[in-house]
Amino acid sequence: MNQEGTPSRMRLNRGTRGVYTFNVLFNGCNYALKLAQEREEGIRYTCMFSMLSAAFAVEAYLNHLGQDRFGKREWKIIGRNMSPEAKLRLLAKLTNYNPDFGRRPCQTFSEIMGYRNRMVHARTETLTFVEGQVYDPTTGPTEPETGWEQATTLETAERFYKDSLELVRQLHEAAGLPEYLLQFGVSGWSEWSGSPVSDGE
Repeated sequence: MNQEGTPSRMRLNRGTRGVYTFNVLFNGCNYALKLAQEREEGIRYTCMFSMLSAAFAVEAYLNHLGQDRFGKREWKIIGRNMSPEAKLRLLAKLTNYNPDFGRRPCQTFSEIMGYRNRMVHARTETLTFVEGQVYDPTTGPTEPETGWEQATTLETAERFYKDSLELVRQLHEAAGLPEYLLQFGVSGWSEWSGSPVSDGE
């Protein structure tokens, strides 16, 4: 025992930890976005990571809600071959949430998932320069950009973050789940029990 009467060592009897992966991913999305807002250096990369994290966070939340509604084992079977949009439509129906894909934030959902798919299934691309452009020989002509390069901007990263978070908030509210789950500080939970270890052990 120490001076406060607390055992100096404990032996773990059992323990459980749960991780709210969607919150961890939203934290990553926010962190990368702040770096992009603060530093010009590497901005394309920090925007890219933020935009991808927004897509991963939304899909992680859809899986969280799916498990809540169907159970972990059943949702694994049901959601296995469903696209993120199909998951959203199914869960929206179950929670009486009416997604309007013609307005934000749901309008951005398709764009977020399109960006995710483009990057996850990325291929090497060959692009053709615009002919006839006048350029400085020391810097060269303006290079053509891929679609994902054109899409990866700070403005888009900010919109992805804001709209993905709002979409999840609206769906979460419609589902009637506890509000505290969407707080960034809540990345999960853990519980354990132990027994004191004697000094001779």
